[in-house]
Amino acid sequence: MLKVIDLLSLDEFESFRLISDSKGLYNNVSGTSILDWETPKEIAKDFRPEDFVFITLYMTSPEPENMEERYKAMFNVNVAAIGIKVADQDSFQIPEEIINMANMHRTPLFTYTEAYLEDLIFAIRSAVFYNDANRVSLDYLRFLMESGEDMTLNIAKKLNPLFNDNLVCFCAIPGSPDSEGLLEYALEQYRKTLTHNLYIYKSGDAFIKCSRCIMIIYTSEEEISGDEESLNGILQGFGLDSSHFCIGSSSPKTWLRLLKEALVEAVSAALSAFVNGEDRKLFDQIGSDGLIIPFLDSKPHVVFYRKTLETLTAYDEQHSSHLLDTLLCYVDCGGDVNLTAKKMFQHGNTIRYRLDKIKNVLGISLSADAYVQLYLFAKMHKIYSILNDEQLI
Repeated sequence: MLKVIDLLSLDEFESFRLISDSKGLYNNVSGTSILDWETPKEIAKDFRPEDFVFITLYMTSPEPENMEERYKAMFNVNVAAIGIKVADQDSFQIPEEIINMANMHRTPLFTYTEAYLEDLIFAIRSAVFYNDANRVSLDYLRFLMESGEDMTLNIAKKLNPLFNDNLVCFCAIPGSPDSEGLLEYALEQYRKTLTHNLYIYKSGDAFIKCSRCIMIIYTSEEEISGDEESLNGILQGFGLDSSHFCIGSSSPKTWLRLLKEALVEAVSAALSAFVNGEDRKLFDQIGSDGLIIPFLDSKPHVVFYRKTLETLTAYDEQHSSHLLDTLLCYVDCGGDVNLTAKKMFQHGNTIRYRLDKIKNVLGISLSADAYVQLYLFAKMHKIYSILNDEQLI
């Protein structure tokens, strides 16, 4: 849901100055109202909760009678915020009682000078539109990912009826712990690339902020090239700052029925880039990760991972050992015992002893098969740790 604080980052709100306390900055905003001449009775009847109300210059210079009653009426309606147009912010004064009432009702008060009323209303309606559009798009995206292949085309057309057959998908996972802030920032940058608020219905693409990532679906009437330069050009068109994200790209498809496949490829490539410390990766480059990531939710993968984790964790707790940490470091070091020993500040023989113990505890006998199992577990452990039982989409 759109918040008051979200609007303050827009260019149209640059001159806004908060004159109450900040408790109501996270109020929801779903519309606008204008106080031009309305009486308290008309305010109670016509204004709506979650409206951002703009008080015109006519109502503040000079301030008309019954202004205090008008403020009370707006507070009682539970409007989201109030912006007061003034000629001079430094000289404008509002009674302390009004500010106290605003604080009590958690309704932030702002003064502003430069912005035009029409621009402010348009900015809010556009922001509300895109906020709702993202929520609806996310619902369709999740439905698509959970549905069978036979439903793909139908759901894709609901997601965006102007999708073309040629497509490529991108998944961007924040490389910083401040994921929510980066996701919101990316969505705002994308909105700024749009020419007007109906753009989404005139373009065969989708830019969707998900729980832990950004998903981009780009479609074209022409066949899409899969080289890195072409894909980078597409990303730049969406205003995505790739320096803050690990981005995975699907291979280009020539049939809209393959949209779900492309989405899975993009997510897989992004997760592979994340766990390997890379900023970009094409699906065709993920190697053995392609045998793990797309099937993380499959029962055999989950059973294998949980059984291995529980066995090693239980042994470590009982014997105060470090088998799990050793296994993860060993795989990170590419199976190099000496490098593992150096990173863990241990003797090489200690690492060899622990590796033998790991194989014994897990019941692994064949040396070739042992490293494959350890490698698969370590990769799955990194990915599951990133997801942390939360939805990526």
